Amino acid sequence: MNTNFIKHTLLILTLLVGSQIRAKESESKKDKISFDYNFSGATPLTVETISDFSYRIKPVTKISGSQFFYLSFRINNFRKDEVLHLELAWPPVATAANFPAGTSPEVIQRQTLFGNFASVVPDILYYSYDKKNWSHIPDKGVLGENGVIKFSLKGNGKPLYFATQVPFTYERYQALLKYVTKKEPTAVKNIGNTQRGEPMYALVFGSKKKEAKTIFIQSLQHGNEFTGPLVANAMIHYLLDNKDGKKLREKYAFQFIPVFDIDYLHYTLNPSLGTKDNRESAQIKRTDNPNRDWVKKTWVEVNNVDRFIDENLKIGTKYLIGFDLHNGWGNKEDSGGSYLAFPKNSAPDEYIAKQFEFNDYMIKNTDHIMYREPLSVGVEGLFFRYFYEKTGALSILIEFSRFEWWNREKKAYAPTNQDSQDIYAIQAIQARTQFEDYYNTRKNNH
Repeated sequence: MNTNFIKHTLLILTLLVGSQIRAKESESKKDKISFDYNFSGATPLTVETISDFSYRIKPVTKISGSQFFYLSFRINNFRKDEVLHLELAWPPVATAANFPAGTSPEVIQRQTLFGNFASVVPDILYYSYDKKNWSHIPDKGVLGENGVIKFSLKGNGKPLYFATQVPFTYERYQALLKYVTKKEPTAVKNIGNTQRGEPMYALVFGSKKKEAKTIFIQSLQHGNEFTGPLVANAMIHYLLDNKDGKKLREKYAFQFIPVFDIDYLHYTLNPSLGTKDNRESAQIKRTDNPNRDWVKKTWVEVNNVDRFIDENLKIGTKYLIGFDLHNGWGNKEDSGGSYLAFPKNSAPDEYIAKQFEFNDYMIKNTDHIMYREPLSVGVEGLFFRYFYEKTGALSILIEFSRFEWWNREKKAYAPTNQDSQDIYAIQAIQARTQFEDYYNTRKNNH
């Protein structure tokens, strides 16, 4: 047999086998489990492989401050019935030494609360396959010790999204605007642009009767406090979809600023568009907290809302109440979950007494929150102080829990879930609209 022919044949066989091996390696690499944060709502992370189906996830942040921490990522090539074992490695607990000179005592306090953050986070682990419907990972099987949280996930063949609280994404905000436009074509009002040029919207609908009073609701002054816009979103759907909501629309006018810090929602949580720091709000051109800026008004967004309210007052809008929705940052049980009122001597005694009476009424008639207290810091520069001074109406700051909600019927805490916001939204709207009659009747009887 010709020697050249044999050599040529062997070369071809070698190339074919090598090609098949490389194809298999490429296919294997392609199908291998991977993690990414290249989607709106994600935050940066690093991943260490412990074994084939075991990984350690590290958030890209320096300290584990409770108020500012939020983590979300996606798992790709997660096969059906495959089980992954994950460890979340929490960053070191912050101390005052972690902060630059001049940092306010309030900020330092908020980020140095927990001795072991791992004891808190198991209550707020969620997964989703579409970023719309989120399920709580049961506490059973979740271990938190020494700054590491361990749990397992089972695949269903689709990419899996993970988050340490149910997020309110930019896509969900756009879907809300589209929904409201379809239901009430004239409801979506452009009230100006953000610092990055994003349009900022107020949603205005309800009674157009001259004597009708207006309920004002604002959320997401702080970009990762997602419970606020989730509750506002649920309130809007109830008012526009439900027959009881329709009755309320016939009696009251409603104004929503569902997302105040749109730049955070759109830019900070989208790694391809802006900063990747998952610890701070979108301080693009400014460093001040927007909810301390309602006197100086240095934020473009603050000025947009201020101008909107001014224009409404000029045309005779009568405000009944203003809600400012936030997430809290306290201990595991309440996480700041409370209704806040003005401290003594910061407003007339009768006004503060009405704030407390309203808060007590809400506690008795809604799930989730079981605390009410005077604000422990000064009220100057806060929106709910501004709203009172601007409109004279009742003004309430609500801080929702990130971790657990109080269930009135069971008289026990339960982990926050996707239904929590929907249930509370309906209860709160109903209780708010019933309170005035209750208050006036009680006052007249005394």
